[in-house]
Amino acid sequence: LFTSDMHSYMGYASSMIDGKVRSHGGSDRLATLLKEYDDYNAVYIDGGDFSQGTLYQAGYEDYACELSMLSELNCIALTPGNHEWDHAGTGFANMLNSAMKLNKRVPMMLIGNVSFDGELTEEQKYVKETLDEYKEMSGQDDIRYTIYDVPDSNLKIGFFGVAGESSIEDSPTSGMNWTDEVEAAKEIVQELEGKCDIIVCLSHSGMATDGSEGEDMTLAEEVPGIDFILSGHSHNAFKEPIMVGNTVIGSCGEYLEYLGVCDLDVDVNTREVKLANYELVPVDENVKSDAATFEILKKYKEDKEKKE
Repeated sequence: LFTSDMHSYMGYASSMIDGKVRSHGGSDRLATLLKEYDDYNAVYIDGGDFSQGTLYQAGYEDYACELSMLSELNCIALTPGNHEWDHAGTGFANMLNSAMKLNKRVPMMLIGNVSFDGELTEEQKYVKETLDEYKEMSGQDDIRYTIYDVPDSNLKIGFFGVAGESSIEDSPTSGMNWTDEVEAAKEIVQELEGKCDIIVCLSHSGMATDGSEGEDMTLAEEVPGIDFILSGHSHNAFKEPIMVGNTVIGSCGEYLEYLGVCDLDVDVNTREVKLANYELVPVDENVKSDAATFEILKKYKEDKEKKE
């Protein structure tokens, strides 16, 4: 199960989608949809740019509203998008520290092509130290990747995250040193191969609107060991998956229009991975609100108003 480019749309919005005005968004609606997959041992992940877009972003550093909500929704892993760096590296680290302080668990934060080699600035040191602390709390194996044991199964999923060139260009305030995402992915996949059954890349890189080209297509072509690429950054809603060899590329639009669903079958003998199903499920007015999640949203609003 996957989302991307939510941009703080934890409440409701209205947009022209598929030729008609449709209500979309709402973490309470998303919670309802996610619960429908509880019996399937489904894993929920996010492709970045979860922040910066509505008034909920006002609590980015102090309350980590968006990341805290993803924690409540049991998001297993995510990668930061370019907008997570809008408050510079210091603001990003402040957000992580707030999330660690306010939540019992946090999603794994995977950044495969940020480099902390060599002499670091004070800001870079702060980000690295915070990510190291965050890694311990989230339980991930590495800042770059993790191997996740799917509950009630023998399956292991290798997750890693990367930021593409266009995303890095859109992160001028990050203050970080970045490496090439394809070369980083090659190295990570080589480390993961043989240790897990499925390899999933959370990529904030992007594709052309029609899926004909883009950084994530290049990634799939250059690193064929990836089974599924969650393609963020371009805000595309691919109703059908993009196939590059055996690699599935999925993208679920923007502002919580859809929840992406990708079912992968793994042959228990050969470990061959095949696509079984792919769909985008609307997060709209036809989905009932989850009462508990709605109350959390109310609390976020009340806390913000008290601060003001």
